[in-house]
Formats: sequence, structure tokens, C-alpha cells
Amino acid sequence: MGGKEQIARSYYRQNTGVAIALEQLGATGAIKAGFIGLGAGTLAVYGRTGDNYTFYELNPDVERFARSHFSYLAQSKANIEVVLGDARVTLTREFKQQGSQAYQLLVVDAFSGDSIPAHLLTKEAFALYWQYLKEDGVLAIHISNSHLDLTPLVRGLADTFDKQALYFKTLAEQQGGHNAEWVLVTNNKRLLANAKVKRFASKWSAGSENKIVWTDNYSNLLSVLK
Repeated sequence: MGGKEQIARSYYRQNTGVAIALEQLGATGAIKAGFIGLGAGTLAVYGRTGDNYTFYELNPDVERFARSHFSYLAQSKANIEVVLGDARVTLTREFKQQGSQAYQLLVVDAFSGDSIPAHLLTKEAFALYWQYLKEDGVLAIHISNSHLDLTPLVRGLADTFDKQALYFKTLAEQQGGHNAEWVLVTNNKRLLANAKVKRFASKWSAGSENKIVWTDNYSNLLSVLK
């Protein structure tokens, strides 16, 4: 496994919303970040000495694949931990046992497939995320999806918690590549005023104005179909 594996590509490449968040939050020192969804472990590329990255992954086969076929986790400079199990169940249990992790960044990356885990996009889930974040922390949500438009849902949830939401749509660099869509939800004044954040933030689509909110008792995939 050579150096190529240590370049973040696809949805996680430079100047995507999540990359900008990691870069700017880390500009003043080491950071503590949580990641719901491991994938290949690509985001570990951004880890630096002193950073602490915790990945929450449902499927143990995903971790095995990430470690056997990719070198992102092994070669990251950050301290890496992978916690297996349903992220929401794990976070709930951890919070009861040891309180908040006080993450500066919590990344939720579980919605790019055909079947999304709706329980990670409810009002109750967001309440849990904010318990896990510092007061000025950032919630980064990956919403790239061929069939679903999650922007009105994320905007509705951001409003519910009186947070600002910034949308980043990074167009594919080549034909056949992936457009990357991320939303950063935060009231971090320094980040919101950051010149690079302002430069790369995109305009919301017209459809996102119809904000919606899901709860543990109500979710409707038809409401977010493209």
C-alpha cells in the first residue's frame, strides 16, 4: 500500500465541507473528533499528531475491510479508535457511563446508500449529537445521495436546535466522479466567519426551503425523494 492511499478522494477530497471543517478546526491545535461511519477510513488521512479520532461503525466486516485493503487507519498520524456497534446505541450508552466526549467535530457519514438509517436523522438523534459536542462544536453531515434530497431535513433539524447550517456542494473533478454534498451545522462564530468557509460554501437548493423534521416516532422517506 503506497502513498496514493493517503490522499483523500471522492466525497472526502480537499475543499469538501468535511475537509474544510477538519482543516479549519485544526488550525489552532490538536482536535478531538468522532465519526459515525467508517467506510475505508479515508478521513483518517486528515489526522495529525495529537489528534484523537474515534470511528463508530456498525458492521465489523467494514472495519476488517478497511484494515486489510486500505492503509488510511494504519498510517494516520492521529490516535485512532474504532468502536463497533450501532452508533446511536453506543453513544447513548457511553454518555450514560462517562458523559460527553466533548468533540470539536462529529461527522455523520451514513446516508449515501439506497437505504438510510433514519434513526440517525431524527430530533432525538441530533439532541444526542449535541450532548457529545463542545458548545461551539461542529456537526458535519454527509448528504450525497442519488435518490434522496436530505437538505430540507438537515435544515429543519438545524433550526430546531437554533444552529446555523452551511451547505457545501463540491462538483466532480472528472467525468464519472462524485459530486460531494456536506452540511456543517454549528454556531461556532470563528468557523462561520472563516474566509475559506465563506468562499466554498454553496447556495441552498430551492427545495431545501421546505424544512422538515423527523422524530423517533415519525419519519417519511417520501418527503425527501428527489
